[in-house]
Amino acid sequence: MTSPPGTDLNGIGLVYAILLGEGQNENCWVEEGLEALQAFDVIMAGGGIQVGAAIDNIAATLRKDEVVQMWAFRGGRGETKAKVLDNPDPNVRAEAYTGHVGVSLDGGKSIYGFGPKVSGSETKRDVIDGLSKKKSTYPGVIHDDTVLFSDIMKGKYDPADHAPIDLFTLDIPTTAAVRKKIGNAIQQGDTPDIRYGFPKTGRDGVENCATFFGTCGLDLPLKNGNLRDYIPAMIDKGAIKITK
Repeated sequence: MTSPPGTDLNGIGLVYAILLGEGQNENCWVEEGLEALQAFDVIMAGGGIQVGAAIDNIAATLRKDEVVQMWAFRGGRGETKAKVLDNPDPNVRAEAYTGHVGVSLDGGKSIYGFGPKVSGSETKRDVIDGLSKKKSTYPGVIHDDTVLFSDIMKGKYDPADHAPIDLFTLDIPTTAAVRKKIGNAIQQGDTPDIRYGFPKTGRDGVENCATFFGTCGLDLPLKNGNLRDYIPAMIDKGAIKITK
């Protein structure tokens, strides 16, 4: 990489300090670092621009000055299992029993979650039994789950014979690049390279609702995908319980 006339090369060391000091987690650090260096190379090749301006541009790609909002709940107990899994209405969601995690890029106005793409011939109980007992995996897809989380908030799925379902939200600081990756994944919908498994068990290319957005570079509260541990980890990081 050559520098244009008048460029202060003493600032180049600061570029690497920025990359090392503000790099993201292991899912996206390398990719974002390369993007930043490529941007720096373009700026330097343009001629006549000081290193300070290049550093500002690189820092902007790595700085965690954006937010992704995470929403999560553990499934209902007691009567919830039969109430939702044996109901053929597709608008009655199995996640009310299994629990679910979603993300929002607009402060909760719309919430998206990762789940299995199943055939119309399979019942909810078939799918859940396959995921939990047979460790089956399914093609992955991102759904608009805004209505589901709204229904949880309103108490629609609260069991009469057990404690109500608690809903939590957590603001996660992140970069503009990670938000863009999440937005692109939402827009794409299907995830041809990532299958849905229940919960994550270390299998390559298999994620669940709690771990999928980590593949976009989002810093997760916990990486094992088990909501029994995941939601307490969210609370440890400052998650707020939504009051019904």
